[in-house]
Amino acid sequence: MSDTPAPSTPPAVSADEDNTIAIISYLFGIGFVIAAVMFSSKKTPLSAFHLRQSLGLIIVGIAGWFVFIALGIMAAVLAGIPVVGFVLIKSISLLNMAYGLGMLVLWIMGILGAANREQKPLPVLGALFQQKLATLFT
Repeated sequence: MSDTPAPSTPPAVSADEDNTIAIISYLFGIGFVIAAVMFSSKKTPLSAFHLRQSLGLIIVGIAGWFVFIALGIMAAVLAGIPVVGFVLIKSISLLNMAYGLGMLVLWIMGILGAANREQKPLPVLGALFQQKLATLFT
């Protein structure tokens, strides 16, 4: 018998675990952090793909939040102008709702793709997320 320990191999990742990391990545904030930590010990292509998609959504969501704050400040300043203020406030409000609905649809599509174990980029921005964030989660 030999006293030398056998080389350690990374634990095999089951399809369920791979799927779990991918789904958790879409739970913004703490879910994304948990998925990233889980990914560090169980790296799979599906998890990496969905972590990049989710991070892209988070970045776009935060950027949109800042844009709508700036637009809201602008609308508040211009609200005193009778017609312009009203039209501006209503337009920004409609844009904000459309943006929020679009983000919700993309988020649901991401979760469904992760649940179905698909590596299909999100519409409009998904391919850009994969390209720009390609060096992350490898």
